[in-house]
Amino acid sequence: MNSAKKTLAKTTAKSALETAIAFPIVFGMFHFFILSIWLYWDIAPEIPLILSSLILLLCYWRMESFVPYPLHNRNSKKTSRIQKLVELPFWYAVMVGLYAYLDHMFGFKGKLEAQDIYKPLFWGYGAFFALCIIGPLLSHSAITIIKGLLKSAREIKNLVARVLSVFYAYMAVAIIFSALYRLLEHNNPKSFSASFGSWFDAIYFSFVTITTVGYGDIYPVTMPARIMVILEVLLGLLLLVIMLATAISISFHESVATSPREE
Repeated sequence: MNSAKKTLAKTTAKSALETAIAFPIVFGMFHFFILSIWLYWDIAPEIPLILSSLILLLCYWRMESFVPYPLHNRNSKKTSRIQKLVELPFWYAVMVGLYAYLDHMFGFKGKLEAQDIYKPLFWGYGAFFALCIIGPLLSHSAITIIKGLLKSAREIKNLVARVLSVFYAYMAVAIIFSALYRLLEHNNPKSFSASFGSWFDAIYFSFVTITTVGYGDIYPVTMPARIMVILEVLLGLLLLVIMLATAISISFHESVATSPREE
């Protein structure tokens, strides 16, 4: 009995220690998200809303491994020694680097007292909690609708589901690159032939690029901008090839499965 109590106490202390070490990362990354919204508020708020959100969600997903299992039901795997020695310092370094970037670009330490941050803070906290609450509800509704459509079209069920998944990835890549273009232009206004007047201009340029239309009204000028455009075009072509290959593969397998077998 005493041995079991000692084991439980040791496990509890170990979980508490891991949580205490990981919590500052979660806390710091969340407030990096809030601060980035505030600092980019008058410039391009979609940059933190897209890019910082991805970093925040990735961090939360990885830090979940260090939360005691009874507090959640998504990840029952135990953290390895390598993960503790490598991943935790890595995320601390990432967090420090992100804050250093904000301070270098905006000098936010002085702005904390000089400017009114209540409105951006309100929207930042609101966006975060809305993502936590409304996100699962919307995803559940979307999944329910998609399942209903797929049930009414059984013959193309696998085709629609897989092609749509690639299409969503295609759209996500375009939106992420639009935020990267805005960030690149913010760091160097001469990156493109014309400035992006709004977030929609960046999305327009990103979709024109990924679809390889290339109207030429906006084009990259600097080397980093050209490299980024090349990466987006290659990713777009790769996703289109995957989409086409998926459609052909599923159609072929369904035709083989429904065709009469020779005895």
